[in-house]
Amino acid sequence: MLDRKILEELKAKLLKMKENISKELRELEKDTMEKSLKEASGELSSYSIHFADLGSDASERDKEFDVLETEEKIIEEIEKALKRMEKGEYGICENCGKEIPLERLIAIPYATKCRECQEKEEKGEV
Repeated sequence: MLDRKILEELKAKLLKMKENISKELRELEKDTMEKSLKEASGELSSYSIHFADLGSDASERDKEFDVLETEEKIIEEIEKALKRMEKGEYGICENCGKEIPLERLIAIPYATKCRECQEKEEKGEV
């Protein structure tokens, strides 16, 4: 079981991660919204001249949406980790019930599985 000091440090790390990711999300959403508004307004300056540029622009928007989606999922995982802390369930693998090693929690403080169970899941063995 994790001692209180380490638990508080991990909680602070989770909260800082959540704050940083939320800030990035707001900036990305703002940028994406501004680009969409320019395109919707029909300003010629927002349109690319060549078809290849149009494809690049669409590809770039797709990447931005993927980043938004990934970061939103990480925030959800952080919130779940904070709730597990409140319940006293933090740091326990949700598959096998063993303690998640401290090194893993330091690297990925919102981890819900030990490395072995995570690897099995990624290989489709679970």
